[in-house]
Amino acid sequence: MNYENMTLPELEQAIQAIGAQRDTLKVQAQSIQVVVDRKTAQANADRLLAGLGDADKAALLQAIQGAGNMPSDAVVRGMA
Repeated sequence: MNYENMTLPELEQAIQAIGAQRDTLKVQAQSIQVVVDRKTAQANADRLLAGLGDADKAALLQAIQGAGNMPSDAVVRGMA
């Protein structure tokens, strides 16, 4: 696209279109980052949990259950 051959209204329209695309991409990137963060946290939790011995796992499970107000999905997989 040769911007030199475009009229001012065409250039302004092109800028608006690019701005709309940028906004859409920003929303998509934010959605992707949420998933990346969640998956990274889960992978880190899984890695840390795998390194715990049975006694440490039991103590951690007891601490989690003792918290009482944690949502059920906050219980670490593999603990119960």
